[in-house]
Amino acid sequence: MENNNINNANPTQDQDQQYYPYQGNPGQGPATASLVLGILSVLWIFLMGIPGFTLLGLLLGIVSIVQANKAARYGWLSGTRTAGMVLGIIGVVFHAIVTVLMVLVIGLARYAASL
Repeated sequence: MENNNINNANPTQDQDQQYYPYQGNPGQGPATASLVLGILSVLWIFLMGIPGFTLLGLLLGIVSIVQANKAARYGWLSGTRTAGMVLGIIGVVFHAIVTVLMVLVIGLARYAASL
């Protein structure tokens, strides 16, 4: 009786091959983290009405920039890292401006209330 199974055509084929686990690039993880955190930082712009979310968005943007720089140190210069860096910078700038404006408005409101 003939065996028509293709996998049994060369039974020593699996024994001859050596399998190595995927090593990947060490900069790929930080680049992906930078992109995700940058996206969250920009999305946090729409949640500014909730107290504390502006500072959290600022923190996410800063961590996004740090992760993008870490990926660059590992030699990972892909679009993922670049997009994470750009989104992180946009988030940091926007949240910093909003934080400064909120402090000014609160200060002016307290000053006006004391008159």
